[in-house]
Amino acid sequence: MNRRFFRTALLLGMALAFRTLLPGAPGLMHFQGRLLDAGRNPRSGSFAMTFSIWDASAGGNQLWSETQGAVTVSNGMFSVLLGSATPITPDVFASDNRWLQVQIGAEILTPRERLVTSAYAFRASTADAVADGAIADRHIHAAADISWSKISKAGSALSDIADAAVAAAPAGALLMRAATTWIALAPGSLGQVLAVSTSAASPAWRTPIAADIAFLDGRANLTWNNQPAALTEFAGATRYRLYCDLTSAHEVRLVARVVTAGAATASLRVQYSPDGGASWNYLDDVSGPSLGIGSAGTFASNWVSLAPATRADSLLRLVGVNGDGAADPVFGRISVQFR
Repeated sequence: MNRRFFRTALLLGMALAFRTLLPGAPGLMHFQGRLLDAGRNPRSGSFAMTFSIWDASAGGNQLWSETQGAVTVSNGMFSVLLGSATPITPDVFASDNRWLQVQIGAEILTPRERLVTSAYAFRASTADAVADGAIADRHIHAAADISWSKISKAGSALSDIADAAVAAAPAGALLMRAATTWIALAPGSLGQVLAVSTSAASPAWRTPIAADIAFLDGRANLTWNNQPAALTEFAGATRYRLYCDLTSAHEVRLVARVVTAGAATASLRVQYSPDGGASWNYLDDVSGPSLGIGSAGTFASNWVSLAPATRADSLLRLVGVNGDGAADPVFGRISVQFR
């Protein structure tokens, strides 16, 4: 039995817009038609229909297909959602020549229907025009370097950064504006901070003093009578102990003003206790810092690195070693400096 098929409405947002569907958007198209018999009488009933999309009006390649086994036709009219059985993916519309073929039962209806654009969907061509490989008025792509001409700097004093200055920056360096040029500030050392010495100076890495702890403040001299040779706590047990927080410190040194010299071999040192005085260790876990007190004057030991265990709340004490049991060193000021 011959049937005649009239397409009265093909409702599409835009076939080409399928290329820019957002995640989660359904791959569906609404299609309506009218089915008549050979005498142009409207048909009614349930019909198996196969819909397919091709890249040519005749022949060509089939890009998509689905069969809907029971399409209801009432007084010749029917309506279906294409993609209900097999979703229509964006790659089906990778080109603008697409044709819809309808088959009812074993009969293929001809000619194929070209898929075209609805009115407002013409605007979707703007999104479809975004191409790869360049940054232009309609392109956003980061495959190549972005030229300064593509970066708006209206209303600011932004200047171009010289390639040579950037290329010369070593690993870990900071890029800094100095007067009219860009320079690379080399990495600092452990514990340093970026600071300026005057309002006009350029920033530089500087080593801050984290603490300056005075065991003696210099207002009155203190005599250590008969400093022994054995390791002994300074001027009597528990008299000169201090708690301090060393979490931000990395290095330590001992500074003292010796008013009267002790034994030639005598020295003053600093120890810490992580357990409230139950055990004691030198601040570098070796023997330092250590300061000779065999002559009068103001002296400072070398900076030594703090042992990791000291970088918390610690109890500090002064100790002396290698006295001769006879000399009586006199001290005007003793302090421990951290940085």
